[in-house]
Amino acid sequence: MEYVSSTIDTMISEYESKPQAYQTMLASMFLGLLVYLSRQYEQQKVGTQNHIII
Repeated sequence: MEYVSSTIDTMISEYESKPQAYQTMLASMFLGLLVYLSRQYEQQKVGTQNHIII
């Protein structure tokens, strides 16, 4: 979860400094974070299914 924490810290810094086009950057970073979390969830779900004995 280091990636998530680091990304959120970067987003906060971006918001606080408000450089040109910061809103676009924040939206982009947020979408990247959603994709990352979605992939992590899928990997966890697949890993759990592999351990089920049928």
